[in-house]
Amino acid sequence: MPRIRTLKPEHKQHRKVGVLTHRQYRLWVGMITEADDDGRLVADVAQLRALIFAYHPTVTVRHIADDLAVLAASGLIRLYQSKQTAYADFPSWRDHQRLDRAHYVASKLPSYQQSTPASLSVDSGESPGSQGREGNLTTQGREGKGVEGNREMAP
Repeated sequence: MPRIRTLKPEHKQHRKVGVLTHRQYRLWVGMITEADDDGRLVADVAQLRALIFAYHPTVTVRHIADDLAVLAASGLIRLYQSKQTAYADFPSWRDHQRLDRAHYVASKLPSYQQSTPASLSVDSGESPGSQGREGNLTTQGREGKGVEGNREMAP
């Protein structure tokens, strides 16, 4: 279930985030807000288009599939599949999230380690993808409570 997330102010200058197009950036931020407490979400292109670009009819599922591939190639997300369903995660999620144990809900989605890299076509409603090494580098934590002791944004 989506939770309230925040972004560190310097995220826009990150070498991987700053080069994104407006649409890719919006997709990335939208995916952050849709991710569960373990940084995982379903990466169905039609669903992401509806959730993030509902009022933008010119954004197509092909755009979303292409943008997911860019985000994965940059290492901001990882795309994978399990039992014919496409998923995404943010590999560095825990490095940049401060989760309140009283409100933490373990993911019901399979982890990247339990799955295989995604390679489904847009026609199936799921996204193509590739493996990334580095995930969401800029979210803070639940309801704006950031991680103390600023870590470097990327290795």
